[in-house]
Amino acid sequence: AYKATKTKEGLNYIVMEFVDGMTLERWVRANGPLSPLQAFQLAEGLLAYLAEAHTVGFAHGDIKSSNIMVSNATSSRFRFKVVDLGHARWFRTPLRPRDHMVGTPAYLAPELVQGGTVDPRAELYAVCVVMYKAVTGESPLQTKRNNADEMIEYLEDSSLSIPSKPLLEFRPDFPEAFAKWIEKGLNRNRALRPASATDFRNELEKAVAKEDLAAETVPIPPWKKALSWLSKLKPGA
Repeated sequence: AYKATKTKEGLNYIVMEFVDGMTLERWVRANGPLSPLQAFQLAEGLLAYLAEAHTVGFAHGDIKSSNIMVSNATSSRFRFKVVDLGHARWFRTPLRPRDHMVGTPAYLAPELVQGGTVDPRAELYAVCVVMYKAVTGESPLQTKRNNADEMIEYLEDSSLSIPSKPLLEFRPDFPEAFAKWIEKGLNRNRALRPASATDFRNELEKAVAKEDLAAETVPIPPWKKALSWLSKLKPGA
């Protein structure tokens, strides 16, 4: 926020930046999954942001696709901003009982549904949920109705794998090492996730070091193929 004050009448208000664009969730829905290069830029940016916040012991608290605003994205440069600090908190803050959990169930790390403490690894899990959805268009938790209760139950059941399906099953064209990096961040056991955003960012750079991400392309979404086919039809054909 740029300013926090009150009117002459005593009403409190804040002045915030206007971000021209759309949420990552809407962007993917409109344009299709991210290319490997776009995904790399998204991951690097998110981890750089979290590394700064975590250094001072601060957690965003609600990293998700709808809290990421995409602005002026192109095939070679993916610009975005993280917004909404309404659930921000300090690390080691115990969560409240299940009925009052803070955050969005689809992005909550498994340990958090148990009422555990927030640490950097929980935020890295959320980043990888964002990444999985951005490159596949699907949630890493596949449930019947994809509602909050089902997702919490899924997270509580340690016999169920996360992700439900390997990323490459949805995107066989995606760089394998990059896919494994995303899935590592989704590990149920937080002890097997990287300890910090900085460590995770270093692992990402190593994972894609031998990849020519700019040469990789993204599949054309089915709906765009359908529109292309329809546009070729002649009236009355």
